Amino acid sequence: MRFPSLGLLLLLLAAALPATALAGRLCLLPVGDGAPGAADLGDAWRIVRKIDSFHGRPRPIMQGGNRRGVWTIDENRRLVPYGGPYPTFGLAARYLHDPATDRLVGIDRTGLYVAPAADGRFQPLATPPGFRFYDIALARGQVYVGVADAGVHRLAGPTLVPAFPPAVWTVREVEGMPGLLATAADGLILHVGEGAVQTPLYTLAKTTGDYLLTADLLPGNRLLLRSQKETVAIDLDWADGTPRPRAVHRLERRQTNRAAADLVSKALGLYLTLSDAEPGRLLRLGAAGLETVASLPLRPHPFTDLPALGLVLVNAGHVSDRIGNGGLYAYDGDRLVPIPDSGADAIGTWTWIRPAETIGKILIYSERGLFELGPDLRIRPLPPPEGFPAGEAIRDIAEMPASRRVAVITAGGLYTIDAEGRAETVAGGRDHEFPHLPSPAYLQGRQELLIVAGDRLLLLADEALSGPCPPP
Repeated sequence: MRFPSLGLLLLLLAAALPATALAGRLCLLPVGDGAPGAADLGDAWRIVRKIDSFHGRPRPIMQGGNRRGVWTIDENRRLVPYGGPYPTFGLAARYLHDPATDRLVGIDRTGLYVAPAADGRFQPLATPPGFRFYDIALARGQVYVGVADAGVHRLAGPTLVPAFPPAVWTVREVEGMPGLLATAADGLILHVGEGAVQTPLYTLAKTTGDYLLTADLLPGNRLLLRSQKETVAIDLDWADGTPRPRAVHRLERRQTNRAAADLVSKALGLYLTLSDAEPGRLLRLGAAGLETVASLPLRPHPFTDLPALGLVLVNAGHVSDRIGNGGLYAYDGDRLVPIPDSGADAIGTWTWIRPAETIGKILIYSERGLFELGPDLRIRPLPPPEGFPAGEAIRDIAEMPASRRVAVITAGGLYTIDAEGRAETVAGGRDHEFPHLPSPAYLQGRQELLIVAGDRLLLLADEALSGPCPPP
């Protein structure tokens, strides 16, 4: 495989940009009552520990940190109690948007909640006594809910309807694969076709506590299953329309939810992973199983998938300990090519790579500033606006899709960049210090960015979308 031409890369990047025109001036607005109090120990990051922003809903929902409770930001940009039920209990709290009804559906361990499109407020649905919920999924346009000891149910209006035998624990839709994929309590993976016909595909290893994490269909009708304890590739035969296993490749056993040292690449249509036995050995899934691509001092989380460029970026670490920044490589499925001037001396030791589709750029930020990886696979610095020290450490970046800008948060300020790489100051952007965590949250319904500064909660707003900014 060859790298795409420069002209093709530019076309791909241009196609990724939204069609909306560049919006107006941005300004930082304080959230009313968003300054930390005694309960927050004087730190704004302690106000909230989790921020949820939902499709089309103007109000974010935030679970309190030290102050506890559930909070939101009202139409007057004030921090106020949410004032209603919300699924928060335990690790099982999960949410999804049902596009067929435009409602939000959420579960926690003890309840099932629905927020209709009209007001966006979650309300509990009546369910049989003793129902305990552990899973929720959208598959083939239907909302499925997993109920402990009662199997998978389908949400029909306000009612739960049994959809599978109690032995079925979860169902999932696999992109490119007809029907559904179901997991049974004993680890059996089933394909569910028309008329609810169930065809066994594979049984997970009999390991206590194992469960299916992800399922992906690779080119050639190869189904990749990743559980908590193992990774398996199944070559399927679809000759009669019903998928049946033709060959099974049991790959190196790994805890993929903990190590995260693997990737199903959309750019290349293949599976990449690191060897468990030799963490610096880069492997790809080939026709007969795992094949070695190269041996490098790879970092624990080495992959960045770049579909717009048709390649995967691979991060190397220092030879001695495989941490820090030992340079970047571009992998196109055939060749692993080093990217010039991508090591610690050039762009910093602690680097993060962020594809920013909003402005059509591949951004890299570190303790030494902000950089762009161009279509020619060259790295160049993106200077900050006047008034910001060159090379100031970058804390985080966040996209603002409706404004076609990216907010850049430094150790002592905030500015924005656009698709041309132009940096612009924001009124009040040097008036606050910003901690490393938590990351900014883009509020889809408001088209504003919620930022936690050291001294208060802030909203980065676009006057073309949110109304005029206050005078400087």
